[in-house]
Amino acid sequence: MFTFPKPSQPSSEGHNTAPHTLHYVLVLDRSGSMSCRMDEVRHAVNDQIATLAREAKEDGNTCLLSVVRFDSEIEPILIERNVQDVKPLTQEDVQPRGMTALVDATVLTIEQAAALVGSRIDGEKESLAIVVYTDGGENASRHRSGSDLTRVLEKHQNLPGWDITFIGASPEAFSMMERAHFRAEKMVHVDAKDSGWAMREMTGFLSDKMRSRKEMAIREMQRQRNR
Repeated sequence: MFTFPKPSQPSSEGHNTAPHTLHYVLVLDRSGSMSCRMDEVRHAVNDQIATLAREAKEDGNTCLLSVVRFDSEIEPILIERNVQDVKPLTQEDVQPRGMTALVDATVLTIEQAAALVGSRIDGEKESLAIVVYTDGGENASRHRSGSDLTRVLEKHQNLPGWDITFIGASPEAFSMMERAHFRAEKMVHVDAKDSGWAMREMTGFLSDKMRSRKEMAIREMQRQRNR
């Protein structure tokens, strides 16, 4: 189990008058099966962070980043940090290990994000993007169940300003999310070898949401890949 500590946000001073604040939560699989692709995914995430930092500065918006890594355990390593102050993720930050507690990671993160910033999300001044990535199927959750996943999605995924999205490099994981009634336009199924590509493609959706409050219909990514 984990909880998000309440963030002290000294790094966001001076941004209170920004036209839009995007709370971006990345839920990143670092289970043992990621060993052959973690470097590529990590570099893609670091490129994404750099792009969001640059665009936030240029446009006068604010992006507050949280990163939750998961394997058999779920661990937040960044909480509501101004993206302009975030250092690149290191190999040690996301060293592959363990199994895949995908349900725990997804449900607990949604619950904690709702408790931390949910009351502030209106889709205009502030919005929330949760991106869950995994290359494997569920095999290690102990604290939450499939019915809990359905419950939190039903409660939160249609709220104004909320975007809960899923990138799955596993047919089993994708099918599980479908059974939980994850919104189809918020999911994309990719080959494991395309994981880095998918994370880079997410940058455009996140940028659009930060800049114009645009809903992230990431299924478009799959259509583009299939052309």
